[in-house]
Amino acid sequence: MKATPVIETEEALQGLTRALEAAPEIGVDTESNSFYNYHERICLLQFSTPEDDYIVDPLAFQNLDLLAPIFASPTVQKIFHAAENDILLLKKHHGFKIVNVFDTLLAAQILGYREVGLGSLLDRVLSIQIDKGEQRSDWARRPLSPDQIAYAARDTHYLIPLRDKLTGELSARKRVGPAKEEFRRLAAKEPVERRPDPMAYLKVKGVRALAPDRRGVAQTLFEWREKTASELDRPPFRVLTNDALIELARLAPRTWENLGRIRGVTPRVISRFGDELLEGIRRGLQEGEKAPPKSERRKQRPRELWTDDMEARFQRLRDWRNRRAEALQVEPFIVASNRLLEQLAREAPDTIETLRTISDIGDWRIEDYGAEILDALREPRP
Repeated sequence: MKATPVIETEEALQGLTRALEAAPEIGVDTESNSFYNYHERICLLQFSTPEDDYIVDPLAFQNLDLLAPIFASPTVQKIFHAAENDILLLKKHHGFKIVNVFDTLLAAQILGYREVGLGSLLDRVLSIQIDKGEQRSDWARRPLSPDQIAYAARDTHYLIPLRDKLTGELSARKRVGPAKEEFRRLAAKEPVERRPDPMAYLKVKGVRALAPDRRGVAQTLFEWREKTASELDRPPFRVLTNDALIELARLAPRTWENLGRIRGVTPRVISRFGDELLEGIRRGLQEGEKAPPKSERRKQRPRELWTDDMEARFQRLRDWRNRRAEALQVEPFIVASNRLLEQLAREAPDTIETLRTISDIGDWRIEDYGAEILDALREPRP
């Protein structure tokens, strides 16, 4: 690989735009600061054409509007690996419309690959090994090191030949149609406003094993950590680790001295947050575990709207989906997501025509699985 230019001026960005417009396909990737900051933003934007690699420094520009026509072009295919987060960030922070996407990770999942990381795919499909040593780099820091630049360029350098190989496999297994439909669905995703989840503390490993009175402490400390992380613009784990949070909830220390006996609660953490931690523990013990807001209860399937018949249809559909996925050696969501199964169970279409009215089902699913889905929806004969 030759040296990769870092684009930091309007003139260089205009030159890049011309090069990308002339390419029928381009590799695309982003590097963000999520490992070091609470509020994620794009810190690098990488492109590869069949001839060259490029790195754009978004922090050097007021906007990247010159690139908007590239992302919106139906004639330039944008090849990503694990595209969803990249697409959502590009839309959220730069307002890009994105069409004509190929995601090598999603293609590999449709083909039934079990190891779908970029390094694993390049090794298996192209016999290329890449160094992932800069994976945890702080991409917001400047200047960029030569190793960071080389790493960032490698992430897109091989995407075009990888796409070519995966496309051949999709064609050989008659999966091009499903892949194109899933790529269109992926490109159409829109970012949603990040809202606090009052039940998120339950996802921390170890919370559910706590005694009931200590879960209230975990809940209070979790909410404090999220608020503090947002204010300091750092990831929550850099404020307080999950392990330390669980131990604080379990032991509920009442003094600074006892705080210091908790692994992960360092002198620096105590000097900065000691009083807040003790107050959170006191409040958690006093108030206990708070019930979720009514709006959060049974959010997915409100009981008054979800009948026993719907549940029975959902279970039959899920059993069918899992068997089909196992037979195809693909992840179950490739055959049908739980969300789609719930919609099918709720609306209970009984013909191919009514099946077509289900949003997100896709023509390829109707063609491949339509009859099987209708069979699963029918109540078994006694």
